[in-house]
Amino acid sequence: MTLRVPMSPLVAGEQALAPEVAHYLRRVRRLEVGDRFVAFDPEARLEADGVIVAGGVVLEGVRAATAVARRPVMVVQSLGKG
Repeated sequence: MTLRVPMSPLVAGEQALAPEVAHYLRRVRRLEVGDRFVAFDPEARLEADGVIVAGGVVLEGVRAATAVARRPVMVVQSLGKG
């Protein structure tokens, strides 16, 4: 299964990662230099192949997203009285 990570904006080439994305990729998912993932921008409906490098990430081949939500998702939560 391919790791998909939200990033915005998607621009081809080398770029620095936002702190929360860097934390997720390196600490939570434990990716190392050379590991690959798919970055996606849900608002622009774009995706790109990403490779971890020492200074951040290199995005290659920005393209139209292949996985797009068909319907919006709504989460409803409630607590019972008493």
